[in-house]
Formats: sequence, structure tokens, C-alpha cells
Amino acid sequence: MSARLGDAFAAIKSELHPGSTTDKAIIDLLNRQSGATTLVLRGKGSLIPALPPCQLTDEDIPALCALLTKATSFTEIDLSYNRISDAGCVALQKYLEMTKRIAVLDLRMNDFGVAGIKKLAEGLKVNTSLQTLVLRGCKIGDRGGLSVAEVLQSNTTLKSLDVSDCDLEIASLIALRTVLMQNNTLEELVLDRPIVKGSTVDDVATHMAALIQHNKGLRRLSLRKQGIKDFGATRIAEALAVNTTLLSIDMGANKIGRDGAAALAEMLLLNNVLGELVLDGNTIEDEGCLALATSIVTATTKSLSSIAVAKNNVMGCVGHRTGNVEMSGLVAIARAIAATPSITTFRVWGNPAVSAVGALDYQACKEIGLLASDPARPMHCDVKPYVVDGQVLLAEVDVDDMGRAL
Repeated sequence: MSARLGDAFAAIKSELHPGSTTDKAIIDLLNRQSGATTLVLRGKGSLIPALPPCQLTDEDIPALCALLTKATSFTEIDLSYNRISDAGCVALQKYLEMTKRIAVLDLRMNDFGVAGIKKLAEGLKVNTSLQTLVLRGCKIGDRGGLSVAEVLQSNTTLKSLDVSDCDLEIASLIALRTVLMQNNTLEELVLDRPIVKGSTVDDVATHMAALIQHNKGLRRLSLRKQGIKDFGATRIAEALAVNTTLLSIDMGANKIGRDGAAALAEMLLLNNVLGELVLDGNTIEDEGCLALATSIVTATTKSLSSIAVAKNNVMGCVGHRTGNVEMSGLVAIARAIAATPSITTFRVWGNPAVSAVGALDYQACKEIGLLASDPARPMHCDVKPYVVDGQVLLAEVDVDDMGRAL
């Protein structure tokens, strides 16, 4: 195998498609990654600046797959943000059936639909190496989601699956729930932003609760942008109360209010394993924060290590009708975190109490600022303190999914 992968790719493509041309950016990228274990060929829509973007099309995929059968160093492949459609998935199917090395395949934001995912599904049914599959943003629809569920009936090597923003509807969500009540090898499932309409919102939440209650394999579950309201949050909280394996749940960007937060707070008193609870982008307000804070402090088992309540319309003492600082939700959260050494990550930015102009809860800013800057207890958080005229204020810090500063 030539050390210059790009040149080898161009030769294979020319042989498969006489007279065709090869994007120089693809050749250069392949040449730069010769001998690496991760192959990155992100398309032009990617905002990740790791490498210059290229643009793969269906004509490139057979040559790329032929190259990968000979380039034995790669275990991870990133083909996200390209223009791979149903035709390109034919070659990917054959590659998945043959390879015994690739552990990670990222196909997010490509152009294939139902026919394409069916081809990939056929390959995955016999593949025994792939552990992580990312399909985020690929519009496979409900029928495509059913194909993915069918894969999970027999595939026992896949550990992580991302089917967020794939236009899944309730039929495929039910199919995934049904399969995962038996499949206990999948450890991470990202189900963000399905197409959920009207009365089906509560139905979807009920099915997700059943999944949580009966599945024994998942460690991380993301249910962002599912329209979950207090009813759904309560059903999910009831399921979490008896679940003994899930370590992280993300219910951000939903419609959970104070009652839903209260139900989740009660769950924290019963669940002994949950380490991460993400609720940012809801409307739990001060009352919801107070309920969570009380449970964090009084829980017998301190398993929680990460709590996210950013952008939840928490007004603090300024907005609370009593004006009593003890009723400030973020002050309560700060004190609960201070009293719970197991918590090392928190997110609070976007609440009026700490980020609004002219309506700040200075006590909340002070206590959160102390937490964020304590050298004796390093924290991952989305704020940092600064002082103006003797008052501690907070500034936003860009963080990754784990709360680590970027």
C-alpha cells in the first residue's frame, strides 16, 4: 500500500471511473493522514476546524472503500457533512460487510434517505467491529428508523448510536423502545429532535419512560427537543427511580416546568447511580431549582456529579415575589453543590438571575462565583466571576458537552 493515500485514492477512482477528476482537497487530506488511526474527511458544512473541508460525492465512495480495505491503520472514519446519497451507501454497505477493523463511523449531515439507510442496515447486520454510528441530521425518516431498530435486534457490537434530527416519528421510536427492552449491549443512544406532533408528545415520553424502566444496558440517553412537558418528565422520573444502570440523561431543550422538576427531584432521592442530569433550556424556574437543590443535599447516596439548569427562566431573589434571598433557586443550587463534593460540573448561564442586565441576583452571582473560582475544588462550569464596583458578576464561558472550558 502506497504511503501516499491521496495518490492511491486518485488512481483507484480513475480506474473505477475513467475520465473522472478528483478534488485536490481530498487528495491532499488523504496524503496528510497516511498512517493515522482516524480518517477525517469532513465536508464543507462542518464548523469543526480540525482539518480543511472537502466534499465527497457518491462517485468518490467506491474508491474510498476500496482504499480503506487496503489501508489497515484506520479504526475511526469521519465522513460527516458530505454529499453521500443513497447510491453512495451501496459501497458503504459492502465495506461494512467486509471490514473487521472500523470501530467508529460518523455519517452525520449527509444526503441519504430511506434507501441508503436500508443498505447500511444490511451491512450492519453482519458487521462485528463497529461500535459507534453517528447518523445525526441524515433524513432517514420513520421507515429508516425502523431499519435501524431492525439492526439492533441482531447486532450486539454497536455501543453508541446517534439518530438525532433524522425525522424519526412515533412508529420508529416505538420500534426502538421495543427492541431496546431486549437489547442490552447498546450503551449510548441519542434521540434528539424527532418529529413529535400534538397529542403524540405525551405518548413519546411514555414510551421513553418504558425504555428507561426495562433496559439494562444504556449508560447515556439524550432526549433533547422532544417537547417533553411535566407529564412526560414525571413518567420519566418514575422510570429513573427504578433504573439501576443509566448514568446520564439529557432532557434539555424541552418544555419541563416546575412540576416536572419536582418529580425529577424526588427521583434523585431514590436513584443511586445517575451521575448527570441535564435540564438546560426548560422552564423549571426558581421553584424547580429549589426542589432539585433540596434533593441533592438530602439524598443518601451522592451519585450526581453533573447538573445543568442553564436557560430555565430562574429569576432569583430579584424576580421572586417575596424578595427573600433564601428563595433564590440559583442560590439554593450553589449551596447544594457546595455541600456535595461529588458534583464537579454545573451549568447555570442564561438565567435572568445571573445574566440579565439590571435584574441580577447578586447573592447568586457571589455564591456561584465562589464555586467557579475555588482553587481547592476545581469545577467544570459555564461561568467565571469578575468584580465591578465591589459586586461579583458572572461572565459566560464556552464549554463542551462535559462542561469543560473551550
